[in-house]
Amino acid sequence: MIFYDYYADVPDADLRDFVSKQELGRFITASGAGQPHVGLYPFLYLGETIEIHLHRNDEQLADLLTNKKCAFEVGEIHGTIPSNWIHATNAMFATAYHRTVIFECEAEVSEDAEILAAQQRRLMAHYQPAGGHAPVSTEHAMYRGPFKEIRALTLTARAQGKVEARAKSNPRTTRDAHRRAAQTRPADRRRRSRCNSMDTRSRSETLIPMPWYRAVMVWMAFMLVETAHGAVRELFVAPAIGGLRARQIGVPVGCVIVFVVAWFAARWMGAITRRQQLIIGGLWVCLTLAFEIFVGFAVGAPWEQITADLDLTKGGLMSLGLAFMFVTPMLVARPNPRVPST
Repeated sequence: MIFYDYYADVPDADLRDFVSKQELGRFITASGAGQPHVGLYPFLYLGETIEIHLHRNDEQLADLLTNKKCAFEVGEIHGTIPSNWIHATNAMFATAYHRTVIFECEAEVSEDAEILAAQQRRLMAHYQPAGGHAPVSTEHAMYRGPFKEIRALTLTARAQGKVEARAKSNPRTTRDAHRRAAQTRPADRRRRSRCNSMDTRSRSETLIPMPWYRAVMVWMAFMLVETAHGAVRELFVAPAIGGLRARQIGVPVGCVIVFVVAWFAARWMGAITRRQQLIIGGLWVCLTLAFEIFVGFAVGAPWEQITADLDLTKGGLMSLGLAFMFVTPMLVARPNPRVPST
């Protein structure tokens, strides 16, 4: 399992609350030969330690006689996500949402009846606070036999002073920030948590690549159609009503062209997240400005004439068209209807 810092940086109070509310936990041991064994048990989380008990003949108890190192895991499953909820064609985006906490521990085993009785009282107070049973005591004849059959385990999480940031998909600055914070954090119990109960934005921003190539191809389609539109406007409309008025009328017509081309290309382009849509809108605006300036200089137009269409005080409406182009990726985004709204 890979532990991503941006999921694992969970406040202590939240982690303690989450672990304490789990009804069962997985206890993992390994034999002297390296064979792992897993058991599912009720437990009591005391912050620094975890208490469980095993039958004296349990194979995991035999494991602990040769290797006291073990692990204890609790978690909950939120659901599985089909790949096409995230990406229309890429099967690699299928995922699962869950929260998991793993403690790497060393176990102490006791067969002392008083320790067993005290542990059982704490366990019953947690799972059965209303009572409904005879008081647990080594003096009670009903409990003497069972105490001879079980062993008390106290799992102590090993201490650590540094958490290694291994989230390769994180930006470098984020990884470095997590690493610096981990190095200055006091030694804490050996605890790793993976909380994949994340929102769409966090997963999309780290996993879904930016469709740069397709965004540029869509913009080139804009320019191709807009160039044809501009030629028709200058040949047939401008002589009749004047160049400025023709360009003003051309702005809403150009917005319609941009919207229609983007609408049909939206799914192919694959701009899924709001962040991607804003970046692509900004890219289109920058490319369009560069294109207009280049064409203006290429035909020998003065700078004042090139920028006149951007000046609202002079009747230029191109800035409004560029603003519309900027938000177009968001306007044409069509979410998959199978994705539940959040």
